[in-house]
Amino acid sequence: MATGLTKTTSRTTALALLPGQTAVDDALVAAAVAEINTAWATGHLAAALHVGDLIVERFFDGSAQNAHSRSRTHASFKALEKHPGLRMKATDLWYAISIFEQYPSLEAAVADALSVGHHRQLVHVSDVERRREYARQAVENGLTVAELRRAIQTAQNEAPAERSRRGRRPLPEVVKSLSKVTVSFRSLRHLTPAAVAALEGEQRITVVNDAREFAEQVATWWAGIQVAEANNA
Repeated sequence: MATGLTKTTSRTTALALLPGQTAVDDALVAAAVAEINTAWATGHLAAALHVGDLIVERFFDGSAQNAHSRSRTHASFKALEKHPGLRMKATDLWYAISIFEQYPSLEAAVADALSVGHHRQLVHVSDVERRREYARQAVENGLTVAELRRAIQTAQNEAPAERSRRGRRPLPEVVKSLSKVTVSFRSLRHLTPAAVAALEGEQRITVVNDAREFAEQVATWWAGIQVAEANNA
């Protein structure tokens, strides 16, 4: 996912005044509201990253550290949080900042496979290595947001000695394979009827034929699973 995250989100900056910090900059706030509302319409991960990047860059001089340490004294950011035209809640703004800051710390393929809801759960895990492990487990096991939250809560409530002794159980290959397929299947959300109809000539015919063949293969596979399950019942 191209998100422009090559720059650092925690660079050290001098305590110089930030844009709109001491007094509300109405133009800065209005422009941010308009762009955030447009970006947030999808609610997808790319939208959260865009919003987080926008806030950190325009209000906090490109430093997520500034966002955490100086937001309470930043007049324009406080105005943004309370703006009546903003379609995001103040908590959503903070999650967007945290997800933007967290994203580079995860494996790229794993980070992109997770939803905004998954990322929101992960930002509460302070230990980076454990956060990466939870993220990998979520993708490999196809965990829902609720399942990931319970896994994190269970591990946090577990005694450290027991957690170390138990370790991580290896997943069967069939589970790993299905998890990978599930992740790949999400890309089909881009293959909407409107997107297909917009194609021209042979390109549309090829896509429709390939999609039909894929659907038939999935149907055949699922029919076999159902028969096997019926026989084992």
